[in-house]
Amino acid sequence: MNTASNATPTASSAATILPEPVDELADEYDDIVGGRDRFLWQWIYTHFPSFTLSCGPSAHAETVRAQKTILTMFVMLLDNLAEVGHDRDTFEEACQIPYRAETVNLDRDSLDADQLRFIQRVWDAFERGIEDAPEHDEYRDIFDCDLRQTLTAIDYSCVLNDHVEMANMAEIEHYDPHNMLMFPYADIDLMYSPAFDPDDLATLRSVI
Repeated sequence: MNTASNATPTASSAATILPEPVDELADEYDDIVGGRDRFLWQWIYTHFPSFTLSCGPSAHAETVRAQKTILTMFVMLLDNLAEVGHDRDTFEEACQIPYRAETVNLDRDSLDADQLRFIQRVWDAFERGIEDAPEHDEYRDIFDCDLRQTLTAIDYSCVLNDHVEMANMAEIEHYDPHNMLMFPYADIDLMYSPAFDPDDLATLRSVI
């Protein structure tokens, strides 16, 4: 895995033009949620080429960058609900969107319906962008499993904030790679890497 040697925000990040639909979603984020400067999405998008698996062909590089940026927005939205807004009801409802979107109930008084609708749009954009990946079917079930672990890691972090006495290095080291989206990012790379040898998957995941 290539990693960024310098993750410090730069002026070049601020000059980055986001592709559609990332640009459109960033505008919606400003209108509906706010709280994070647009520069965040530009910075993330700028650094993904230095933070990706080397097996992916360059022909798919721009698509992979956009998909990782959209997925990051999706997870940040859920993380904000759980850890910043302390809105557990909306967080738990939003967690259903990737798996059981038809069960999401926007009419419950305790839910933030506007955020849920936006989270659904972000997820739909991610789905549309990933469905034509050459190895989508090969790695989709792994991605779904890894994303569940990411959502569990957000939940763990939220509970940990309320019960700091439970903190221990073993659990923190276990949850951190999931909380930072390390596995789903790699899964996206693999969906666009037809030349990757599946026999190396276990080794790759141990490195991640």
